[in-house]
This record gives sequence, C-alpha cells and structure tokens, in this order.
Amino acid sequence: MTPKVASQLLCTPMEIEYELCISAPVGLAATSDVMLKDCPIIINEKKFLTHLVCLEVKDFDIILGMNYLARHGVLVNCHKKEVSIKPLDVGELVYHGNGI
Repeated sequence: MTPKVASQLLCTPMEIEYELCISAPVGLAATSDVMLKDCPIIINEKKFLTHLVCLEVKDFDIILGMNYLARHGVLVNCHKKEVSIKPLDVGELVYHGNGI
C-alpha cells in the first residue's frame, strides 16, 4: 500500500524487524520496514482485516498478497473480469470489473 493511502487509514504504522523487498518483471522494485496491522478492507460491504506493508509504488494503491487471497478463499477469473471471495462466515461475495 502506498504511504498516501496509509495516511488515510485509521491504522497505526509499526516498524517490522526486517526489510521486505518487492520486485516484479516490469521493473517494479520497492523496500519497506513499515506495516499496518489489522487494517480493514471493505469489499461489497463486507469488512476483512489484513496486514498491509507500506511501499512506494506507482499505479497501485494496495496489492493483496497470496497469503491474504488464500486465507479468504479468493478466486480470480480474468476472462469474466470477476473476483469471488468465499469467507468462512458468509456466503460467496463476487466483484465484477468493468472497462476494457
């Protein structure tokens, strides 16, 4: 998550014991040792808590990692532009994208 987004959340930043390095084939590279614990993310009016790492990246506000996606039973269907979430306490939530 970008520091700009982090400043808008009601979560307290904390320094972590190690520095995380994130890189991607398109040239994205960032490091951080700051995390926000138990931040709420609201998807289709359902609140999920997650830990977010602050990173200076362009074009993205928040990147959800594989651990978060697996814990919440997230399935991504690129062809249908659809993301489904199957949390344990409620039925399936589906988000439909739009655009190109």
